[in-house]
Amino acid sequence: PWLRLNEAGIDNIIRYKTILSLMPGSLSVSALSGDINLAGNITLSPSATGTLSLLAAGAVNGLQPNGIVNLNGLRTSWGTSTVNVSDASPAALPGVLNPLGYTTAQAQSGSRLPLFLDGLNALFAETGSTSGVLQTKQALHAAGPLHRQDTQPLRLYAGTGDISGLTLFSPKAARIFAGQDLSDVSLYLQNTGAGDVSIVTGGRDIIPANAASALRGIANRAGNVPNLDAGPVAGDIQISGPGTLQVLAGRTLDLGTVEGNADGTGTGLSSIGNARNPALGFNGAAIIAAAGLGSSAGLDSESLDFDGFIDTYVKSAQGSAWLAELKEGMGGKTFDQLNGHERKRIALEVFYLVLRDAGRSSGGTITGNGYADGFAAIDTLFRNPGTGGILTRGRDIRTRNGGGISLLAPGGALQLANTAIGNPLAPPGIVTESGGGISIFTKDDVSVGIGRIFTLRGGSQIIWSSQGDIAAGSASKTVRSAPPTRVLIDPQSGAVQTDLAGLATGGGIGVLATVAGVAPGNVDLIAPAGVVDAGDAGIRSSGNLTIAATQVLNAGNIAVTGSSAGTPTTAVSVPNVSGLSSAGNTAAAGNAAAAAAAAAQAARPETVPAQTLASIYTVEVLGYGGADPDDEEDDEERRRQREEAEESR
Repeated sequence: PWLRLNEAGIDNIIRYKTILSLMPGSLSVSALSGDINLAGNITLSPSATGTLSLLAAGAVNGLQPNGIVNLNGLRTSWGTSTVNVSDASPAALPGVLNPLGYTTAQAQSGSRLPLFLDGLNALFAETGSTSGVLQTKQALHAAGPLHRQDTQPLRLYAGTGDISGLTLFSPKAARIFAGQDLSDVSLYLQNTGAGDVSIVTGGRDIIPANAASALRGIANRAGNVPNLDAGPVAGDIQISGPGTLQVLAGRTLDLGTVEGNADGTGTGLSSIGNARNPALGFNGAAIIAAAGLGSSAGLDSESLDFDGFIDTYVKSAQGSAWLAELKEGMGGKTFDQLNGHERKRIALEVFYLVLRDAGRSSGGTITGNGYADGFAAIDTLFRNPGTGGILTRGRDIRTRNGGGISLLAPGGALQLANTAIGNPLAPPGIVTESGGGISIFTKDDVSVGIGRIFTLRGGSQIIWSSQGDIAAGSASKTVRSAPPTRVLIDPQSGAVQTDLAGLATGGGIGVLATVAGVAPGNVDLIAPAGVVDAGDAGIRSSGNLTIAATQVLNAGNIAVTGSSAGTPTTAVSVPNVSGLSSAGNTAAAGNAAAAAAAAAQAARPETVPAQTLASIYTVEVLGYGGADPDDEEDDEERRRQREEAEESR
């Protein structure tokens, strides 16, 4: 439809670029032998049956030339593309019964004329931010999920190329596939039902935050210039609503190093529940992220044999016991009643339980064949895994409103933040804020660095590294200035939210009890061929802890509320410092305790590593220094007076 825009000029209506690109509710584009190049923005009108389908045999390119500018000579300007499939209320759009009225100069002052489209623009001005007032969020989304009954997913395919330079807003489950890389992209996705699955796959690498993508290399060549608003995109892969999000890389999943934004975007891989769309329920989606799976359209990858695993393990005699542990996530259904995607998700959770029990069996806490059971399950599920690992760097993999996190790197490692990002007050990492477990399987090392792997309100952790080490990292257990607990009150609605970020400080590996009434969670750390190192950051568990490894390092930094298996104990003697006259007795006691500890150390089984004995330091404070000259004169005067008093006696 034609819109009469304000005659004041384009400078005054640039804020309305979302509605300048308004299109019908559905858009389908196919390039059967080439690329799809997106120049500018696209906004699809809200429709309960609307959809987007961009199918390219080659690449889908969002960073494109879009004009000529005179900047020290003529140059080609480049801009990124934003595609918004809106789920605002269709009733809020202008129509025959509620036409868009242009405010005339007689009705309002000239200063108000540029604002006559603000109400319409508010329906489409998506940013991906989870902050802001409730009224702004409600304007962007219908009162009930618009696509609740829509069974057709959004589709974005690049058959043999990349998807790059693009920001996408999807109101329903999505299928996003790149034959090579997903790079320099922001994907704000949404599930509307508990059985929904959104899938993001790259045949090679997934690097959402990438200021050095191939297209940006071209845009920065001589004769070209990126637009002022065409910097690297936020690099989010964000899911709203329930269900599951799968992010699967054929080779490497790298969340990138581009800094986050003040509005809450640019955080990494996140499940946010209803933080952006108030019409959704509170519960958030589970996250499954994997690297080294090869080219796939989901967990149907050729490197995975779910059918064989289900027959061997899920439907075995022991399978019913494992499924009983997972019944809460099955929605009251039996395994056979679940759809194909849900069955694979549950089978993957059973896989982690097999690894957990193999670790506990190797430590003697339950019966079984030890590590052999775990390696048999790995060989059954992963037929021919590729190489590639997961790097979170300065970003998070996080669920805010519930939902577990499952990470797979069958041919590589998991590496979190390192010192290159500085020393943030709240270290980035892998976190479930409101319930949900964390399960990690890698071939090589699990290195936390200065990051964290935390569950804050319930949920257990299972971490298995087939050939590498598990290191809790070097972050501080606490921080000098922790972010405080905040109570957030929306000024328009009065809605109250509690931000508990300050209750979980420091880094390392931890199942923490940040609020009362949450069931304790367990930690299982299994490294059949490597060591488990608590490091400086430490390992914490509100429940039980099981460690199965060739060696445990820095066991003094392990804190367990429940029972502990596989963790060595160290005898620590406490010196008697009641008086200097007993110094000789103290030394003798210390020597005796040290000798006893050494004898106990030698008597331990060889499978338990030797521990460094505690040292005893005796400190005598002689003074604090920094005396004032006047104080010294006063002390001298007092000494002289005491001497005179003694002589006069």
